[in-house]
Amino acid sequence: MDESTINELTTLCRIRCTEDEKKQLLKNLQSIISQIDNLNQVETDHVNPCYQVYPFSKNVLAEDEVSDMLAREDYLKNAPDSVGGMVKTPEVIAF
Repeated sequence: MDESTINELTTLCRIRCTEDEKKQLLKNLQSIISQIDNLNQVETDHVNPCYQVYPFSKNVLAEDEVSDMLAREDYLKNAPDSVGGMVKTPEVIAF
């Protein structure tokens, strides 16, 4: 991983980074890849897969609560941009 990879990633992710931020991002990603390389060296051939970390744990999410819907106007007040009563988002796929 090098500076050209970081430039490509920031372009694909559509994020702006200063040169210092790009250097820090490169350093962080290299550290993450190094840790993954360390994990790949661990012998796991005879280890059964673990599908749940805590097999006896309960669902810790809050229960759903029925309430009135938020008015469209109130919802759109929080959106950065809207068009035709819908939230306008940046184009994701360009043809």
